[in-house]
Parts: sequence; C-alpha cells; structure tokens
Amino acid sequence: MRLRKLLLNVISICLLLFLTFYIIHIKGVARSEKLQRLSSISEKTLNFKFAVISDPHISVFESSMSPTNEVKMFKDSVSLLESTVKEINKILDIKFVCVLGDLTKDAEPWNVDKVKEILDRLQVPYYVVLGNHDVSVVDSHLKNMGPSVTRSTMIWTFQGHGFSGPNRWWSLDPLPGVHLIGLDSTMIGDWGGYIDNQQLKFLEKDLQNNKSKLTIVMLHHQLLPYTKAEETGENNFNKFVLYNSKQVREVLEKFPQVAVVLSGHRHISTRYKMEKGIAYFTCASTVTYPMRYTIFEIKGWKLTYTTKDVPCDQKVWEEARKNALNTNINTWPRWSAHPNTPSGDKSLLEELEGPSFQKGFVSLARLKDIIK
Repeated sequence: MRLRKLLLNVISICLLLFLTFYIIHIKGVARSEKLQRLSSISEKTLNFKFAVISDPHISVFESSMSPTNEVKMFKDSVSLLESTVKEINKILDIKFVCVLGDLTKDAEPWNVDKVKEILDRLQVPYYVVLGNHDVSVVDSHLKNMGPSVTRSTMIWTFQGHGFSGPNRWWSLDPLPGVHLIGLDSTMIGDWGGYIDNQQLKFLEKDLQNNKSKLTIVMLHHQLLPYTKAEETGENNFNKFVLYNSKQVREVLEKFPQVAVVLSGHRHISTRYKMEKGIAYFTCASTVTYPMRYTIFEIKGWKLTYTTKDVPCDQKVWEEARKNALNTNINTWPRWSAHPNTPSGDKSLLEELEGPSFQKGFVSLARLKDIIK
C-alpha cells in the first residue's frame, strides 16, 4: 500500500515538473517568435519607397515587323520606357522597381533584347513577372506578327530579376523584413489568366514560411474587377481578371503579413480596392493614354501612392488620347458605358485617367496582427 502511494507521489511530481517545463518552454517559444516578428516588422522596415512600371509593350520601330501607333503607342514605346527609367533614376530613395508584365509587343526576340537593355539602366534592383504578351501569340490573325520566344527564354533572360532557376514563380526579400512574391498568371494561347495548383501550393508554403515579413505580391492579371465590364464580361473584359482569383485571394487572406497585391494588364491609371485588409492595385501602362508609372511609399502603418505622367512630347500625348477616343463600344478600351458621344468620350477619359485615384493612401493596419 505504501509502495503504491509512493509511486503515485513520484508520478505526480514528475507530471508537475513536466507541465511546468512545458509551460515555460511554450511561453519561451511564443516570446521568441514575437521578438523575431518585432525585429522583422520595425520602424525601419516600414519606411521605404519603390516604383512600379507596367505594360510597356516594347516594339522596336526600326524593325519591319513593328506596327504603327494604335491605342498602344508602339512606335513610341521605346522612348516612353526610356523616359520612365530616367525619371525613376532621379528619385534617390527608391529601393527597388516592380515590373508587372507585358514587357514586349508579342515576345519578339528583338523586343525582348530591347526591353532588357532599357530596364538594365535602372540604378536599383528591378523584379519582373510575365504578361500574356510575353509568352505566346495571343491572336494568330494579327498583322505584322513575327516569331516569338518561349516562356522559358523569358525566364532565363530575366534571371536575377526575381526569377531564380526555371520556375515561373519566385520570391525574395528586397529589403530586410520585406518579402516580395512574383506569380506567373499567363496562359498559352489565351490572354486571360490563371494560377495553377503548383503555384498555389508554392504560394501557401512561401507565405507560411515568411509570416514575420511585410509581403507584397505581384502578378500581371487582376484579382478584383475595377469596372462593371470586368464583372459582366462585356467585350471579354472578364479576361482582365484572373479566372481563379477567388481561390488565390482565399490563400492570401489567411496570412496577415500580406499587405499589397500589384497587377497591370488593364491599362487604366493606378487605382485600388481594399478586400479583407489587403490593398489590390492595378497599375498604369507606360504605352497607352495617359502613359504613367507609380511611386509607392510605405511609412508606418500607411502606404501612399502617386501616379506620375511619363515625360513625352506633347504630340505623343495628344496622339495617344486621340487613338483611345477613336474606338467604338465593341473595341477596347471602350465598352457600352462609353458610347461615341461627347458624354461617352468624357466618361472614357475619366476611366482611363482615374483623376480621383492619381494620389492616395491606404492603411496597413492588417500588419499589426503580425506583432500581437
């Protein structure tokens, strides 16, 4: 009887010691994780600028395959991107540049070489994702269509600019405590976009492994619609929005470190939507009216953005505006909300220019969940 009682006492003491050790260990791990998070998301982390370039659609005009200026100002695409790079280089505190795809007219080898040459003039690191015009012939009926390089060629061309190895997707830390993810939303033979299961698995795992870092995600296609036409699919405008955008957003929403999602493709002046604490931006093109790029600044729990005009000759600006207006409701960038009337022209220009969105800020309060 005494032996049994003694054994019970020993077992009780052992359990008590184990529980005490376990509680201390768990608190220590939690404290360590919190300290790690605090050291990652610091005042220094939340204080930097970066630039965004989108949809330059480079077309070397000296080539016999180059088209004339249309809504996309192909003839002036080189000078417009060169001007953009020069302006960004003048901003001394820019830390890096995000380039959101559609680098070329249609992945012609000479245009790939040219866009790489121009982007290499940036005096800070730049990171690239591919657009639908960088991977395949979008329309076999297009005139002046030359040979296109493969997706793999594009990936290897831009090694070190996000891409590292053969994968279409990538992630890196451009600054301490800041994480950048690049996804490939392109589809061969379709100008719509999709993120496949392999990338979805990568995305979730990568976010799981980088919980303590402010995270920016970039891809070519939008994850949210910005106009009614994108919701209804009029004139195939649904192709501006990722086909499985809901599935991707569900992954992003699980992780409070995701602050911003950047996309291009739409060719309207920079604007955003907030969805469950994440700011989803679509960014302006350098090659279609009103030809712009965007400067972002993260400071404290706030992100501010300024959309800037690409410096160019007044004649180029006027021609781009005229070409945008010289369309009908069945031709991008118009749709039924913008008929060929004075009021329709006005509303189209307002959609393209986004005057109420040219400057603004969004709260990054969601990030505070990281250091609770």
